[in-house]
Amino acid sequence: MAYRFTARSEVSEAYRFVTGFFAGLVAAASVIESVDRGDGSVGTYHEATEAEVLEGVSFGAGGALTGTLEVEGGSGDYPDPANVLVGDTTDTQPGTYEPPLAADVLDTATFGDGGLTAGTYHAPDAAEVIDTAVFGPASATAGTWHAPDVAEVIDTAVFGAASADAGTVHLPDAAEVIDTAVFGAASATAGTWHAPDAAEVIDTATYGAASAITGTVHQPEVAEVIDTAVFGPASALAGTWHAPDAAEVISTAVFGPASGIAGTFNEAARNTDPGVANVTAGVTYKIANVDKTGIGLIGITTMPGVAVMSPGVVQLGRTLGRSL
Repeated sequence: MAYRFTARSEVSEAYRFVTGFFAGLVAAASVIESVDRGDGSVGTYHEATEAEVLEGVSFGAGGALTGTLEVEGGSGDYPDPANVLVGDTTDTQPGTYEPPLAADVLDTATFGDGGLTAGTYHAPDAAEVIDTAVFGPASATAGTWHAPDVAEVIDTAVFGAASADAGTVHLPDAAEVIDTAVFGAASATAGTWHAPDAAEVIDTATYGAASAITGTVHQPEVAEVIDTAVFGPASALAGTWHAPDAAEVISTAVFGPASGIAGTFNEAARNTDPGVANVTAGVTYKIANVDKTGIGLIGITTMPGVAVMSPGVVQLGRTLGRSL
């Protein structure tokens, strides 16, 4: 087939072959990108730059260009498989580098392609880790949170890993704590048990902290308590001292609680004074609470016709030197 051309055009694109008519056109993939293939289309082949070609490799027209790309390790100029992600290959070898998950990387760090992935693992502060544990890079950080012993935690609480430890301290009820003390969380609970004073406790008993206080109340004996009263623990003791009635106490005396009862017995009204002359000499007696001594010389007849002198009269006769 012959072609006839007119005068040369000033526009390079003026010459066009009909697509598909000239079967000898070079494929677009074999023509450098941006170069006209002759049918109005351009090539798609990307011509590598020196920075994209391994260092020392000649390429280009006549091998005039030399690559400058440096690649460390690996087989020849390829990266070592340990530096290549799992799922990729290097020089036909599979990569072995397993990248971490975001959940495995601290939330203060980024990683991945271009460092664009942020970690999501939040590391605790030292004050949030018990002081028997170490953590962090190379386990170089020690926790500072002190965990209590079970004997330091109340028995209504659980704590520790998975709340598996139960406290053993029994917290008393308010009724078990004296009312001068406070206790519990923030000392917010006040005791309600009222402790007696020493003057309210019998002197045979001790009480208080370490039983260091002794009562001062003296408990009477049953013989010291009137027989109409009960006393002692649960009022189980009965007094044995019998109190007289007012009629049994002379009218000049007072008795009873706070000496508030006056006797009503009139001794003078019941007894008539016989007179000391009528009472055997040396015999004492009392009338109206007045002591008296007899001076009489009186014979006492005990049998009909027989006179018996009283010892006082006989003694008086002897004293006078007379025989009676």
